Amino acid sequence: MKNAREAAVVDGLEVYGMENLEDVVSFFNGIRKFDPVKVDLMEIFNGEANKYDVDFSDVRGQENVKRALEVAAAGHHN
Repeated sequence: MKNAREAAVVDGLEVYGMENLEDVVSFFNGIRKFDPVKVDLMEIFNGEANKYDVDFSDVRGQENVKRALEVAAAGHHN
């Protein structure tokens, strides 16, 4: 349940947040009905999340350090 909103960001994937294994079994056996988690991507990505007080725009030099941080943030750690 804690990661349901994060998983629901994937396009074309229905995500159901469950609290425990009993909920999962009930869902698959048709005993209980759960609604899929819906996420408003515009709210997430166009909101305040992308506004930062600081960035690298005023940093001079140390290009290797800045590049290493960019690569790490992009997920290409190696």
